[in-house]
Amino acid sequence: MTARKEILFLFHLPRILFMLIGAVWLSSSPVFADWVKVASADSERLTIYANPETISRSGEFVTVWQLLDFKTTQLTGGKPYLSVMMETEFHCARLQSRRLQLAQFSGNMGSGQTQLANSSTQEWAAVQPNSPLHALWAFLCATPNPS
Repeated sequence: MTARKEILFLFHLPRILFMLIGAVWLSSSPVFADWVKVASADSERLTIYANPETISRSGEFVTVWQLLDFKTTQLTGGKPYLSVMMETEFHCARLQSRRLQLAQFSGNMGSGQTQLANSSTQEWAAVQPNSPLHALWAFLCATPNPS
């Protein structure tokens, strides 16, 4: 390599690395995840998505990241949000679910500022028939394991 090419390479190396790191970070961000629509509720004011890449199965248990996307602003503790991402665990045989962690965002589809984050695991609760959560349970538990 000539001295000029070496200088140009060293000059541009930080920019190249920054762009590569940025591209990797953006592609792994939940905002850009491949969300699949599972259900709608409340006359289309709420859409529920699941990220198939996050599905983890262990016997009768399935965990997945889901996204609740609202058409109108919701409030928790005075903080407005338009979407919620949460990791949910299902007990397929018992038709139960529990939230493992969640984050509320000011924008749609997990965008904007994080308004609330909670990583406390909830108690198991029954999945109600004909509910949006039941649609997610059916999506995860009533279909054969894809692997």
